Amino acid sequence: FVPVTMSLAYQTYSKYKNVAEYFIPVKTSSSFQEKGVLTPEEFESAGDLLVNNHPSWSWQAPDDPAKLTPYLPPTKQFLIVRAAPCLKRANALNMDAEEEECEGDWLDTHKDHRAADEEVADMTLNTSVHFQEDDPDDDDCPDMETFETENNLVLDDAACAPSSASGANPELVQSRTYDLTITYDKYYQTPRVWLTGYNEEGLPLNKDEVFEDIYADYSNKTTTVETHPYQGHPCVSIHPCRHAEMMKRIIDRLNERQAEQAEESPGGPEPVMLRPDLYLLVFLKFIQAVIPTVEYDLGAIDI
Repeated sequence: FVPVTMSLAYQTYSKYKNVAEYFIPVKTSSSFQEKGVLTPEEFESAGDLLVNNHPSWSWQAPDDPAKLTPYLPPTKQFLIVRAAPCLKRANALNMDAEEEECEGDWLDTHKDHRAADEEVADMTLNTSVHFQEDDPDDDDCPDMETFETENNLVLDDAACAPSSASGANPELVQSRTYDLTITYDKYYQTPRVWLTGYNEEGLPLNKDEVFEDIYADYSNKTTTVETHPYQGHPCVSIHPCRHAEMMKRIIDRLNERQAEQAEESPGGPEPVMLRPDLYLLVFLKFIQAVIPTVEYDLGAIDI
């Protein structure tokens, strides 16, 4: 990965955050319903649910034991999915899609489809989770209110076919793969996503190449380049500064809908609130708006 020179302001912020994390006590009491944040124990529970239902995801430990965080089990330090295919550049969507301004400075990148929080708010919560297979086919960190959840991309076969020879058609888009990792951010008390990309030859992508696979309107607002806390190399990360705010909004909307349903059907089953262990399943659907062409394993959720 090509080294990146951080701005002085960001270096100062990064040092402050590292010092603050050192002194901040590990969160032990749940504030999921009140604030949309997780304790390390809740993060572990959410990761277990993700791994158990989507085996392409797995728990990992750092190669360097010195990087172990004491508030998570040694074998469950972070989550990873390897070699997630990326067959089309996200910046191509900027030209293909008709963009519409939405609340919070986000763009509606998939016209005629509902925002993720609206869809999640329409879910009916049961006491168990049922998974279906996917259909194959602050201002600097804006909120995620208009994130889209469906895989709404129609990929052109010719444009997505990998190039296998040096004289290949230059109009063909070379495929890439990504390793996605999810860590627990002690400062923000939320999950955090990191991206490591590879070209068709298996060589690491540099920062600019990775940004080609991040929807352009978000690349300079919700993404930063920092050293991965466990893998130790510079890595593009989706900044977690608004994750809790986004999840809190989803929780409130779901609870409001559950209350409305209870009023409409008195005497019916007791409404079930969104549980902390479902956090990553909902969270990853929002991340699809930032990296819409990276195809990681996350089936449709019937909660």
